[in-house]
Amino acid sequence: TLKDGVSSQDELHEYLSLVDAEKLVEYSLYCLENAFTDSGLVLQDVVNEVGRRLYFKVKNGRYRGVRNENGYDGIWESLSGMSYVVETKTTFAYSINLETIEKYRDGLVDEGMLTSNSAILFVVGRQETQALEQQIRGSIHAWSMRVIGVEALLKLMRVNISSLSEDVTNQIHEILKPIEYTRVDPIVEVIFATSEDRDESD
Repeated sequence: TLKDGVSSQDELHEYLSLVDAEKLVEYSLYCLENAFTDSGLVLQDVVNEVGRRLYFKVKNGRYRGVRNENGYDGIWESLSGMSYVVETKTTFAYSINLETIEKYRDGLVDEGMLTSNSAILFVVGRQETQALEQQIRGSIHAWSMRVIGVEALLKLMRVNISSLSEDVTNQIHEILKPIEYTRVDPIVEVIFATSEDRDESD
């Protein structure tokens, strides 16, 4: 049973830091496809480790919220200094209070752990995110929140690991920023930089 501040938490974090990327893919999908005790907490830790393989500086959050302590799942800081409060969810079948998540971010800004231009990244395990996306689009949080599926995040990890270029990593980090993609140049840049990188490797 996973609990905050006990050896099982540290052991899981250490183990995940040692396995190869394909094991992280396997464990992520297992958490989503199988019901077991604390599956959501395991997924939270696996997603944070995926963040490290994307070359973010990652701080793991708590498993369970307690009064007077910030309940974020993870904090990721990019190479450029952009920071994200990461919330990992197996499902968004139920509504979520965006104000609560925003308060996590605001609290971290007040504590000096994040800058004011930081963002919130929802990492979701299943595809029923339309309600969440509509919530974000129709709110004041549209420019501070992003949503990505676990499988898409895993694909980015594979691209990053197979690449030899820091430019690819930087472009991946840019994709996760809350940017309105009417113009899709940043996505094209990632594809182009990855293609060039593979050609050079070959």
